Amino acid sequence: MEKRIIEEFERKSGIKGLEFKRRENEGGKFGLIARVPKDQLGVMANNFREVWVTIDCSYIEASECFLDAFEGEQAVYYKAYIAYTFSLDGCGDHIEVMSADGKEVHGVIREG
Repeated sequence: MEKRIIEEFERKSGIKGLEFKRRENEGGKFGLIARVPKDQLGVMANNFREVWVTIDCSYIEASECFLDAFEGEQAVYYKAYIAYTFSLDGCGDHIEVMSADGKEVHGVIREG
């Protein structure tokens, strides 16, 4: 499942080649997280201490999104963020990953 989420993330965002690791959360949720290497930040590398891409994932009933889903079938909803900390003061924040056409990078993938 993680591979399919990462492939769809790369296709939608245009961000490729990151090494994601799975992080387990409570309540049927998990995350995929990857550190963005400084050499990929260009001129912004001086401004940031660390930059991470996080894909938050939640298991949902497939029937919530797909008409042809059978009872008990699961799917995963995902949404991608960029989290960062500034070099100067160590403060940080996050923003949503956007596609080239300005849409948030998120979606639903069926298991199987």
